[in-house]
Amino acid sequence: MGTSQKWFCLPLFINLQDGVKAIFRWNKKEDASRQESHVVQMIDQGFATAKTFGNTLLLLDRYFLSIPALKRLNELHQSEETQMHLVTKAKKSAVAYEHPPAKKKGRGRPRKKGKAIKLMTLFSTHAD
Repeated sequence: MGTSQKWFCLPLFINLQDGVKAIFRWNKKEDASRQESHVVQMIDQGFATAKTFGNTLLLLDRYFLSIPALKRLNELHQSEETQMHLVTKAKKSAVAYEHPPAKKKGRGRPRKKGKAIKLMTLFSTHAD
């Protein structure tokens, strides 16, 4: 325990606008990364900072916890060596789903989701 680590919080961007897609359309050049939602752009910007500082925690309001943001974070983790973890508050009613069964028996469309798992009960059972 002789080494001491220094922790700090660095605000990356302060002002986020909901109309960012409309503003990016003003530019005639099509940049696919700039056409993403501002939440996904924030994940990209946070990960770019993580490349500079090393493994990082990104603190987010629950508004920013979305499927597109988590998908982008997963893509970035697979393509890079740097890791960035999200710290946020999820709703008590948050639900995760297991992978669906490999094959569907009978007719009809295969399931997209597997069994539902309520995260609140998952954490409370592991806390015991």
